[in-house]
Amino acid sequence: DAESSDDDDDEDLARVVAEVKAAERPGAGDWAAAGLAETWWPAFLRGLPPAGASSSDRCCCRDSTRDGIAREDGRALSRERFGREYEAASRPCLVTAAGVAQEAHADTTTWRLAGLRATYGSWNFRVSDTHGAVIGLDEWCAYGATTRDDAPFSLYDSEIFDDAPALRAAYEPPAFVAPCAFAPFCRAQTDAPPRPPYRWLLLGAPRSGTGLHVDPLATHAWVYLCEGRKLWLMRPPEERRRDHRDGDVVTDEPQTPSAEWLASRDGAAFRAAPDCVEFVQEPGQLVYVPAGWRHAVLNLDWTVAITENYCADLGELGVMPALRRDAPALYAKIRRVGALARVLIERRWRLLERALLPWLAPSDKAAFLAAVGS
Repeated sequence: DAESSDDDDDEDLARVVAEVKAAERPGAGDWAAAGLAETWWPAFLRGLPPAGASSSDRCCCRDSTRDGIAREDGRALSRERFGREYEAASRPCLVTAAGVAQEAHADTTTWRLAGLRATYGSWNFRVSDTHGAVIGLDEWCAYGATTRDDAPFSLYDSEIFDDAPALRAAYEPPAFVAPCAFAPFCRAQTDAPPRPPYRWLLLGAPRSGTGLHVDPLATHAWVYLCEGRKLWLMRPPEERRRDHRDGDVVTDEPQTPSAEWLASRDGAAFRAAPDCVEFVQEPGQLVYVPAGWRHAVLNLDWTVAITENYCADLGELGVMPALRRDAPALYAKIRRVGALARVLIERRWRLLERALLPWLAPSDKAAFLAAVGS
């Protein structure tokens, strides 16, 4: 009967959620042990501005002298100026009218949770790149709507754009960011190394979010918010805990979920630091995170976001050491092809170029031509 069927559905959901939690945070125990949903969360929300208040140029969360986030109109932001004033200067910013997903605010948009459920509700979505756990989109929504977990798990799917080409066709990276310097070395040929995960669909429930971290491979990132609100906290690279390994800087693992971290002394100390950049991202806004900046993100509502990581320049501090450690095949390809390209660029031996090309493997040839600008 219907009641028995509902009980079976509840048991199935509980089983799937338990499997995801075991993969996401092994040995974590009771995810609701601190009771943050009943105590900390309501008080925390009361201390934030109402929805829409952060869309102006004034401070989002506290005194305007402590905001620290530059604001730009994407329609007036050129590639050259963005590269000079933000990427090269290691300066975060909040961009409106970024031109990523033009239909982001229509009632029937592809990029609202209701629209995603209508098309992909029965699909399994990845929870993280660090393990293989998946959960159905409708199942995850049922979990997020009823859970009292201190910090519910989110969906971070790096493969959905390959599995659902219609989603990939429904957005464009902002025109003002640099093209990724890894891309020419990761062509589709069989002998080319795979490109490390670089784009994700992010779905979050209230209280979920990303703990304090630095993005991998010394990459920059942009995050475009289609629905809901996100609280951001950032601090510049010189304030990170330094753990040098071949010039790279890493952070502690595993991450403490952002809600639990914000409710702790560590989170409070981070927020109180004079150089902490804290703001609320509203729908239709894009956040740019410079390489190396420590940041944590908390979902204040149900959220849908698109994000990409990219390398602006292979010569940036920490890029090659990070590749050597975490993406050795890509590192070897760049070193091999880059060595040949440097000879031609520095000495302009075009005759040597013509002599070498017939001897290169197909993927090496494509990357070689891209590197020398042919």
